[in-house]
Amino acid sequence: MLRISAGCGYPGIMSEIIGYIGRKGGYEIVPYVGRNGDGNRQTLQQALGDYENVTSELVLNGTVDTLAFPILKTGELLRGFEYSHHIYRIRSSLIIYRHDDFGTSYWNLFSMYDELIWQVLGWSLLLQCAFGMFVRYAERTNGIQGDDSVGNFFQAEPFLFHYRAGNLSLLIFSLLQCTVVFGIFASYFLSAMLNPKQDLSYANMDQILRDIRTGKRDIVLLSPGSWFEERVMNGTGGLFRELKAALAGRKMLIEGDHERALHLLSEHNAILFFREDDAIASTIFSHCEYLQLNVDLPKLDVHFIFAKNWSGLHDFSALINDNIRKIYNIKRRYIEGGRRKPKVCSHFKVGDPMKLVFYVGVLIVAGVLILTAAFLLALEVIVNRLRGKPLIRTVRTHVTTEVLKLQFLWKANRKINRC
Repeated sequence: MLRISAGCGYPGIMSEIIGYIGRKGGYEIVPYVGRNGDGNRQTLQQALGDYENVTSELVLNGTVDTLAFPILKTGELLRGFEYSHHIYRIRSSLIIYRHDDFGTSYWNLFSMYDELIWQVLGWSLLLQCAFGMFVRYAERTNGIQGDDSVGNFFQAEPFLFHYRAGNLSLLIFSLLQCTVVFGIFASYFLSAMLNPKQDLSYANMDQILRDIRTGKRDIVLLSPGSWFEERVMNGTGGLFRELKAALAGRKMLIEGDHERALHLLSEHNAILFFREDDAIASTIFSHCEYLQLNVDLPKLDVHFIFAKNWSGLHDFSALINDNIRKIYNIKRRYIEGGRRKPKVCSHFKVGDPMKLVFYVGVLIVAGVLILTAAFLLALEVIVNRLRGKPLIRTVRTHVTTEVLKLQFLWKANRKINRC
């Protein structure tokens, strides 16, 4: 029986192996294709009824002799089936999703700078607002009206002070803010070109076990009744015993849909157990976002399964053993070739935070300019006050004279009317 899958590993590798064995042993290969939908003009459910494992039932009821997809030895299968000689060995891994990349969260933008830089930016912003309000107060004190809203300092529309010192301060703070923003994006692009030191403390196995224990992570399996699930449930060996204790009775998640399994990794911090011959392996090996945990999992033997007491098992296993080198070459072409694919790295990790020392020069220049602006402001206030006093007296005298003239003309007009 062949099983249709969206991955490039199945059914190609198994169909080629079973085809090669068939040619060498003189077997007639009669494929029975099982898929979601119509297979051999009937669905598997129509042929077999409602069984939990319809593919295994195909072997038990004699519909097929074996299944053309790789099987690992488990205690449950050993009770009902017999195994052939192993056809190849595979590696298995525990996979998590990298969450240290800049592209995964906009909050990671704050990791571009260290804490001291952000404090300096905050204080400079407050200083900018305070200086702007003081300039506006000085203008209003000298009879110059304007918008008092501090929010106008941050608007895209043009904003000008009457005093040149105020406009100079806006230029200074714009220069400072633009320098910092430019530094953020410059660091972003530099991080894309460099290979920074990686902090993978979250991938430490002790941390992983703590996350499982506290419910922050779940373990995802691609199929039920797997070798890994049986080992964890039985607590066989140190790692599996620790995983069982961390789960504390919780069930592992079974997710046969590969897209959904990858979604659980990226969005729910899940841990995925997978084998390198799984169809999902091609996606995992070709993307930088997926990280293999540094754990020692044994290499696993892959077999064909047959019903108990199948008469041709001995000859079939001997044929596999005699041609094991050729079968391994097929395996390498399908599976290990996927590891050599170019990585798709749409995200990258930000390097160490930038220190304040990189901006000392900019801060010195900005500080000197703001002191210059403060001196200029004081000078403008003094000059405007000196100019403003005689001007005000002249205006008042002129206004008073005009008022007296109007009063005289009004009285004269009344006398004429009386006459």
